[in-house]
Amino acid sequence: AAEEEELPFTNYELKISPNPVNLRSRKKTTISLNISEKGNIKLEIFNIKGQKVKTLIDAFASRGNYNSEWDGTDENGKPVSTGRYICKLMVNGEEKLVRKFVLIR
Repeated sequence: AAEEEELPFTNYELKISPNPVNLRSRKKTTISLNISEKGNIKLEIFNIKGQKVKTLIDAFASRGNYNSEWDGTDENGKPVSTGRYICKLMVNGEEKLVRKFVLIR
């Protein structure tokens, strides 16, 4: 019988709750991550034009579940406008997941 090589199983989850994000009724939204490998984790928010709005996480992390909150502000603490945004998860420099969401002010 030939030996089967086991490939490492990697699984990622990225959930934005609620979506659409209504900042009129809530002050923040929660972004939940499940990371299946340790490494440098980067979680960023971009506008629909692809411009970075804010970095929520940029740190070394072990496997597991993480939550991050976003209050709808940019890197300078200024509120962003109503519209469509993109949340991107990078692990060790590789794009793993991208989620689109709507922000309502």
